[in-house]
Amino acid sequence: MKVGDKVIVKDNLKDELKKLTFDNGTCESMYERFANTEQEIFALWKNDDGQEYATVDLCCEIPVQCLEVID
Repeated sequence: MKVGDKVIVKDNLKDELKKLTFDNGTCESMYERFANTEQEIFALWKNDDGQEYATVDLCCEIPVQCLEVID
């Protein structure tokens, strides 16, 4: 996975965000907005815990385990 890749946001988004201790409102709203959509990766980064995220929209980071690269 690299910057510029096209990805599909997988259906596991809400569950993965909950595992990462995001609040329920954030989990629901991100799921409704991004699940099963095609996005482009603008940046990749890791937080202090080593979790890797991909920036796919203005100020929107999604855990990489919720993304699948498409051709």
